Amino acid sequence: MSGGRDGDVYFVTNLNDSGPGSFRNGIETTPSEGRTILFKVGGTIELQSGIQIDKENLTIAGQTAPGGGISFRGKTIYIGHRPPREVGALLANNFIMRHVRVRLGLGAQGDDETDNIWVSNGKGIILDHISTAWSADESLSASRDIEDVTVQYSYMFEPLNAAGHAFGSIIGGGLTTNYSWHHNLYAHNTSRNPRPSSDSPDPGFNLDLVNNVFYNWGKRIGYNGSDDILSINWVNNYYIAGPDSTDKPIMDAASGNTRIYQTGNLYDGNKNGAVDGIDKGWDGGYGKATRLDKPLDVPPVTIDSPGDAYLKMLALGGATPWNRDPVDKRVVDTVHKQSGRIIDTPDDVGGYPTLALGTPPTDSDNDGMPDFWESAMGLNPENAADRKVKDAVGYTMLETYINWLADGHAVSDRNSYVYVDLRELNGGLTFLNYSVSAGSHGTAYLEADGYTVRFTPETNYSGLADFTYSATDPANGFTFGPIKVGVLVKAE
Repeated sequence: MSGGRDGDVYFVTNLNDSGPGSFRNGIETTPSEGRTILFKVGGTIELQSGIQIDKENLTIAGQTAPGGGISFRGKTIYIGHRPPREVGALLANNFIMRHVRVRLGLGAQGDDETDNIWVSNGKGIILDHISTAWSADESLSASRDIEDVTVQYSYMFEPLNAAGHAFGSIIGGGLTTNYSWHHNLYAHNTSRNPRPSSDSPDPGFNLDLVNNVFYNWGKRIGYNGSDDILSINWVNNYYIAGPDSTDKPIMDAASGNTRIYQTGNLYDGNKNGAVDGIDKGWDGGYGKATRLDKPLDVPPVTIDSPGDAYLKMLALGGATPWNRDPVDKRVVDTVHKQSGRIIDTPDDVGGYPTLALGTPPTDSDNDGMPDFWESAMGLNPENAADRKVKDAVGYTMLETYINWLADGHAVSDRNSYVYVDLRELNGGLTFLNYSVSAGSHGTAYLEADGYTVRFTPETNYSGLADFTYSATDPANGFTFGPIKVGVLVKAE
């Protein structure tokens, strides 16, 4: 998916619900050729009504928000069509959203805006590093007239039990639907972890459910109805019981209309504080599902061991893990310590944090790339057209910039060096051991403290450099990496 690659650029400059410079205005005025929405302000946008994102060729780059990042509350973000839905219409096509937080709250009770995010009526959709919490129904759901959806490295946790529907996700679709649902964390949901559903005729749709972590479910983990027709790859997921959990089947399929290929799923129900799940195979509980002896033919994703995926989700999941906010930090800590509970209201856990507005970097030509970046990359800070220059693989210079921001990154002066704190890049976790390797255009040295990297660029070099690191949890041997850290070396 290319998202807004060939469209214009829109800047969110305030936290207003509507009007010039607002996020809503950026969505509503998106031209047919597409748009990339960038943020010149951090903080929380309190929505007065749901937002319907029914535009094609759109990228929402939450990683560009300064300060504490960007968050939404109050109403639902509909990607595609809000109720009542137009059957068969595909509206949100070629859509990418990254590094955004959505935490609804209880104010929407009684209307149809009770999910944080609801995806429907679209084709070619990527949700990456999204943090959702405090919904009055599901945290993040996708269903109905939808094709080719990926949800990855995202958090779905703490829906509000006071609303009576503290659920994780509905994942539904029709004959042409394919889902890639991988490397996500579900925590403190009473049920629907997830609920795959379909009202389409045979053979239904395909769901690739890989390397997800499920912690502290309540009355149920996953289930569906007898009329739901679909096929699922259930691969290398980790299930960890918490204080509110009882022994439940991984997926209580109501009939053989649900076809499952399963392997490598670990279930840890002993509540002993260690992460020591076992693979129960089919005895882990898949209800009346038809057993498949080979995986579905779906686009490949990198598959980690369940333990390594668990560690990766603690360190690298959710919105802006290098700038993780207090809510995500707290919930990740409950997963690591096997603590926390299903909650009734945000006040049970301290309420909404105040996110800093921040100050955006200088961007003289308003092309979305700051001056320091353009100078280092050999571009002209006074020429907005150079954001559309493409590299050898087809990414524009603007995409190269926002992709650099979307993962662990650093900035170094020319002919100098920069210290990079790996704890900060990994969600603030303090229990990891690291190793580092030099990448391109510089050398990397791990200091004696075990987490600080001194990166020294090549002499007289400016532009993008990098190094890689790997991380290990000494308590259980789980590991991930190598992970690339992009270092921008300034021109001056």
